[in-house]
Amino acid sequence: MSKNARSDGTIFVPDSERTGRLLDRLRVRTGGGPVKDPETGMRFLNSLDLSMPVYLGDMSFGALSGVPNIAIARAAQIESVVAGTGEGGLLPEVSGIPNITVQWASARFGVTADTLSKGSAIVIKIGQGAKPGIGGHLPASKVTEAISRARRIPVGIDAISPAPHHDIYSIEDLGRRIRQLRTMTGKPVLVKVAATNYIPYIALGVARMGGAGIIIDGYGAGTGAAPEVVRNNIGLPVEVAVASAHNALVSEGLRDRFLVIAGGRISTPEDMFKLMALGADMAVLGTATLIAMGCVMVHRCHLGFCPALITNRLSDRRGSLSLEFATGSVVNFLRGWRDEMCRIMEASGVASLEEVVGNRSLLKPSGILDTEASLIGLEEDVPSEFPPLPVQVPLPQHMEEHILRLSGLSGNSPAHPPISSMGSNTDPHVSGTQKLLDYLRIDGAQVTRPSVDPYREEIDTSVKLRGGPCISIPCFTVASPAEASSPYMDMVSRSMQVPVLKGQRLELSTWCTDVEYLSTDWRQQILDALDEGRRFFVVQERDEPAPLVVARIDEWLTEHRVRGDAFILAISDGVHCAEDVFKMVCLGADLVSINVPVDVVVSKGGTTEHIENLLAGIQKEISLLSGAAGVTSVGRSLRGSRELLRAVGLPTEVCQSLGVKAGGE
Repeated sequence: MSKNARSDGTIFVPDSERTGRLLDRLRVRTGGGPVKDPETGMRFLNSLDLSMPVYLGDMSFGALSGVPNIAIARAAQIESVVAGTGEGGLLPEVSGIPNITVQWASARFGVTADTLSKGSAIVIKIGQGAKPGIGGHLPASKVTEAISRARRIPVGIDAISPAPHHDIYSIEDLGRRIRQLRTMTGKPVLVKVAATNYIPYIALGVARMGGAGIIIDGYGAGTGAAPEVVRNNIGLPVEVAVASAHNALVSEGLRDRFLVIAGGRISTPEDMFKLMALGADMAVLGTATLIAMGCVMVHRCHLGFCPALITNRLSDRRGSLSLEFATGSVVNFLRGWRDEMCRIMEASGVASLEEVVGNRSLLKPSGILDTEASLIGLEEDVPSEFPPLPVQVPLPQHMEEHILRLSGLSGNSPAHPPISSMGSNTDPHVSGTQKLLDYLRIDGAQVTRPSVDPYREEIDTSVKLRGGPCISIPCFTVASPAEASSPYMDMVSRSMQVPVLKGQRLELSTWCTDVEYLSTDWRQQILDALDEGRRFFVVQERDEPAPLVVARIDEWLTEHRVRGDAFILAISDGVHCAEDVFKMVCLGADLVSINVPVDVVVSKGGTTEHIENLLAGIQKEISLLSGAAGVTSVGRSLRGSRELLRAVGLPTEVCQSLGVKAGGE
């Protein structure tokens, strides 16, 4: 990984490899003075002397195919770093290595008093960055005899960890578990959580409850299997979470002797250096470690047929990864990582990595917003300009493919949320943010409140219209003039209990009601309509994106105490699938048009059956998002729940217009 140097001396990855994320818009300041042979080592929990503050990410036996688990642990010992073992049990070749942590996860797979006594620390896994609020998932095809023995589960059945720990529903419950594990084993206890809305309070709670530290796993982190809708939309970028957690710990006097470990989309030593300057003590290298072993990012780890033999099924005898090659590759990777870190330290005039932790003067902002500057305590020399938010938004290719898989026009699991592996390449600010809703991230429930397991518990996605029917999901379709009298639209509407907007009327089976299309002068229009008994109001995009208008109307209706009398129907080209519906409802919409995905299916020759598959898939995805956020009923709990959203990369003015806090607040 070669670096380039600009004329101002700043070390950076090539601009062509930078994304719009905050971490890529922070540069490392250089020229602090000559430094030779900088010190990269640290003491880990008073038990291990490390060559550098690197934690090789928690990747379980089963998600990986055995040999990579052993190679990672051995490389950690050779290079004096730490390796997490994940929740799949311990291999004998791994259990004797001191440079490991042992995980206590919600399913307790492979957990015994003996395994907990191994290694240097215990990790209570509450959540992970790839799927906050959702439990682990090892597909049935990968649960072979060897995995069955290690995890103590049946062969050939999905191994799905519960979303919450059923003995941890509060910070106090977590504190009791920390004390019990520490008393039983004598080991320090770390707590792993996803980077979500309340991460500052969770970090404070872990510190006050006696935890030795916290592992914060940010949005974009890798995983063996996750629903794409969860992976791509829930959680915050790690840099935002680390900065806010560090701020909270410092303000409460709890930062000393408390370890903050950061993970999620860390791909270069420069990323690690900047995260440490934002407040992390250590960095997690997960996906990067697998790439060092040969991963080619097919994103199909869950199928068990990895072309690089890293995540293949353990019973697949067609080939296996060489332990010598895998270990050597990770060792070389770590040595190169340390060498490059030394070069960055020399250029920035830092003699020890201990000097970097929380030292934000080592960072130079480049095009950051006021919300971001406030979070990290850096003032922007020149105020950045936020581009105008587009009203008309094209459908991205990856979303069209997602819609076609839901409908059954491609793939082999119609009406089921697509599963994928490894990290996300979607927004915010990675594949290129296109619309306002892309800047909004959904919360994942952690220890401040329990998540609701969408695989084991029923989540009510229905919405009851006052004086009208109960519909299955908070959605409606809009019939074109040619379709207004089509039995095709009525058939889909009846089978899925989703109303159709036909001109001035909203219809579902034998029920119908008049609607009012709102103009720019909507305030008086709403009051007049309510006086005349009209309750359904249609919001369409005109001069600004519909989410802004919906949020503004919802807030105004609430202030005037007539929110329960009005129903907002939102039509937006920016609503591409379930996640956008969820976000629009959180902003205040009662029902959201899903014509964009429906039109995609129709344009590809989809039939009534394909439309029904699509709607059933959207319902399941809304259920997944709701469960992960800790919501049991969409109709009773979701509308106007802006606290479930955080804005990433939006200026203060837009955040205030939406009524949504910036990430980290």
